Amino acid sequence: MTPDPSNRSSRVHPIGKLITAYMQERGISTLPEFAASAELSQTTIYDLIRPSSNKYPSLPTLVQLAKVLERPTHELLYLFAPDAPGAPVDPSSTQKSAKDRLREIGQHLPDTATFLQERKKDVGEW
Repeated sequence: MTPDPSNRSSRVHPIGKLITAYMQERGISTLPEFAASAELSQTTIYDLIRPSSNKYPSLPTLVQLAKVLERPTHELLYLFAPDAPGAPVDPSSTQKSAKDRLREIGQHLPDTATFLQERKKDVGEW
């Protein structure tokens, strides 16, 4: 029986999706080429992207990947340990930049003039 190629992406660790996106953006066509550019071994890269390998990166490897992928180290850590303290409740939120998350939070805040008017009502004249 031939494996269903549409199911292939579900067998890739989330770090693999980041690596794939990085490779596409930079025209890198193979994992060995990516491994060389990242100064990491091919075995390390293959072990990390296969969810069935149950391998975790060392701290130096995690830091190197974060530098290469231009992502915060903690974001990559949470991909491997989603239940770690400080991890976002929604794992997909690690895909958003801090700027995007702040922008979302800011949408629910009043503008400065409204805030000052409400504050004035609460505490009176100052």
